[in-house]
Amino acid sequence: MWWQADAWAGKTALLAWFATRRLPAGVDAVHHFIAGRLGTNRREDFLLALGEQLASVAGRKLRASERGRPESLPALFEEAAKASAGRHRRLLLIVDGLDEDADAAPGGKSIAALLPKQPPYGMRVIVSGRANPQVPHDVADGHPLRDPGTVRRLAESPAARVIRDTALRELDALLDDERVGSPLLGLLVVAQGALTGADLAELAEVRPHDVWKRLRSVVGRNMAPTDTDDLLLGAARRAQGDAAGQTFVLAHEELYRAAEQALGTRELAGRGACLHAWADEYRDRGWPEDTPNYLLTGYTRLVRHGPDADRLADLVLDPRRQLRLVQRSGPDVALADLALVGRSAGAGTPPSLVTAAGVAMSREWLLPHARPLPRSVARTVARLGDVRRARALAGTPPRASAKAVHFADVARVLAVTRHEEAGATAREAGEWARTALRQAGAETEAEAQEAAGQAVLALLATNQVEAGLELLRSIRGSSTARYEAWAEASRLLLTLNHPESAAALLDDLEEEAEDLAAEGLASSEYPADGSAVAIQIWETVVGAAPGRADRLHDRIREHARTVWEAEPTLENISVLAGAASALAPDRPESAASLAALAHRYADAVLLAGPEALSPTDAFHLEFGFRHSLACLAGALADTGMPEEQAGRLLEPLQLLLPGELGDRSEHPDGEEEEDSGAEGGAERLADEAFGLAERGNDRDARSRLDEALALLPAAVQVQGGAAPRWMPALAAALVRLDAADDVEPLLDPWQDPAGRARAYAAMSLAHADLDRLGEARRCAHRAAQTADESAPQPAAPEAERKWCDTARAGRRERWGPSWRPQDQSRAATRPAGQCSRRSRYARVGGRDEDCRPLVVTCLVSEPTPRVRGDDPFSAS
Repeated sequence: MWWQADAWAGKTALLAWFATRRLPAGVDAVHHFIAGRLGTNRREDFLLALGEQLASVAGRKLRASERGRPESLPALFEEAAKASAGRHRRLLLIVDGLDEDADAAPGGKSIAALLPKQPPYGMRVIVSGRANPQVPHDVADGHPLRDPGTVRRLAESPAARVIRDTALRELDALLDDERVGSPLLGLLVVAQGALTGADLAELAEVRPHDVWKRLRSVVGRNMAPTDTDDLLLGAARRAQGDAAGQTFVLAHEELYRAAEQALGTRELAGRGACLHAWADEYRDRGWPEDTPNYLLTGYTRLVRHGPDADRLADLVLDPRRQLRLVQRSGPDVALADLALVGRSAGAGTPPSLVTAAGVAMSREWLLPHARPLPRSVARTVARLGDVRRARALAGTPPRASAKAVHFADVARVLAVTRHEEAGATAREAGEWARTALRQAGAETEAEAQEAAGQAVLALLATNQVEAGLELLRSIRGSSTARYEAWAEASRLLLTLNHPESAAALLDDLEEEAEDLAAEGLASSEYPADGSAVAIQIWETVVGAAPGRADRLHDRIREHARTVWEAEPTLENISVLAGAASALAPDRPESAASLAALAHRYADAVLLAGPEALSPTDAFHLEFGFRHSLACLAGALADTGMPEEQAGRLLEPLQLLLPGELGDRSEHPDGEEEEDSGAEGGAERLADEAFGLAERGNDRDARSRLDEALALLPAAVQVQGGAAPRWMPALAAALVRLDAADDVEPLLDPWQDPAGRARAYAAMSLAHADLDRLGEARRCAHRAAQTADESAPQPAAPEAERKWCDTARAGRRERWGPSWRPQDQSRAATRPAGQCSRRSRYARVGGRDEDCRPLVVTCLVSEPTPRVRGDDPFSAS
């Protein structure tokens, strides 16, 4: 179905409303909105966006070989449509703005030509656009777009017509104003981002007063205020007290088209050159503190869609620009920009090795400088509409488990708004959750399980049921987070019309609880552990499926009685207490009876004196009763006992606890408590911000977000740390690929002399291997000079000279480049490797006076990752 109408008829608003608010049940929608002013009007953008969404519907991750490749799209359409049909659903493709396709010109390759000619497995397609331009020439004969029967006309809105006519008259007035109005239009058309009034005045070389006078006359109809490309997260973006920081874009795509046509190619090219020269000026100044936001954000899109891929790589990988981004807003934007560089060479073309190396080095440098953000920050930013920034924020935490939780939160927000990035974001959460589970130790297992549970819910919320269930069943352990994830997953499956899967999950949980209960009764070492966990599982299942409550409440009471009658001990007080808490909401009398029984036993045994304790109770009092007492306190509270009364009852028992911690302070200075209080306050405010955003109160949400961020440490001031241990091997590889000039920019962010010295030493060896002895000596001297900044003074010159002589003789007489000892063990090859390395240094040193810096370099260099053989820098 092709909805056709003229400009200003509301086509985009209609499809956006339909996709986000009125999508029928049983439909899996994928969509793309084509708009030049948003930077989504290229075939490459369509392929990247649709590929991720289709793979998500198919229940898998998009393969690298499929990303951005038009020949992969038909198979993706078929696979996604088949997956939807297998779930008794239908795949729907929505594409808005076919007339805005920048690649549909004669001789180009249009987005329209990528739409399926024969949609598979009941797939449906809805597109919108104007009647003119006509169907692009590369659309196949017999395609539905060429069938007049697919066209549906939208009636023109009288109110929209009035707004359009007024806006076009104002546009003509701007075009007639050659000194101020016309330059402003040209800059906004070319920029592909938002510019402030101050930016426009500087670029147009006019007074700021004149710019603001012009802007005030057209804001609302021609130029729209926007928060796009603002680096600040909350209301602080508007807190400067004046309009200087407000950014603007053209208000409608039709205005963009009209201005583009009226200004002409030559003038727009001149404005583009002006923007590039402006960026070059700030780059040459080292991206100073007053660098405009546009040059750190929107300008990246302009360069990305330009013909110069090298300019994009130079921009994104510039360490001084990265530093400015980190100091202004944290590393999230800089990290997100790194993903663009891999696409700069064109769809499906991998970046060069030099570019890939720069991306790796930049990511290594940026990640340690992410400040810890409250969990709700990323999802609040997503709810406020800045999806790219939200995803970047989600990827900044250092731990895999935290990344999984943040990506899961963002994915669930995007699922609610039906955003095209929802599925990909949920899959990213799943990948980080699996990483967290693999890396988890005893201390982080519960955290990893909680993260995996959140990722499961995100996958289910984005209709990736198979992937979600697979991840859910891979979670092992007995943490509360795991069981809650299973219960929440079952509730979510019910809302997604998967009742069989939901029931199966709960049945599995019940079966696990029965196994644990049986193990608890049979265990002689820790009998209470299995029973307490079983009761917790039954309680969780009741919360997810109230229809099972009567049966499971009977089971909880029966099991608690069985455990107690078999062995009444201090340890099993936790079983009675857990049962009381579980029964309290629906069976308060039974719950109070169990809690009273537990309290009477503890009173009778402990207040009778140590001699009355059995060996089992004496052991538990020493090593585990603190937990049992906490469970009992919780049960008394759950059964309705006032806090003061419970405190009086339990106070005599608390006094008997060994090593009572009440008088000890873990943080005598109070510093950690203060930090924890600040972090807790930030978490609370961030949660409030998200709640406000959910209710549509964006202004107050931004203000609350600012308050949360104000309680956190400022972004780290980066001074450069230790270079990665793989840097020397990378430097040597680049030398061997005739890319030695690209090593120095990679080293710029790192101020660690030892790491830089190792890299120069590796370059020296690589040059020597290629018989570039002059370059080898130069790099060796650089290594020695750099090492002198941190290393102790080297040995005496006589010893160094003797070493060089020995190395020369050894290389001539014994160690050729291919020599290997008969004994290939690690212990035997290590001395050979050292001698081989020294002989290479001797070869580089043509005179004795050259040996000093080379030997110093060898002394300060540490072992680096080996590629093969005894030389860690040998060519592979």
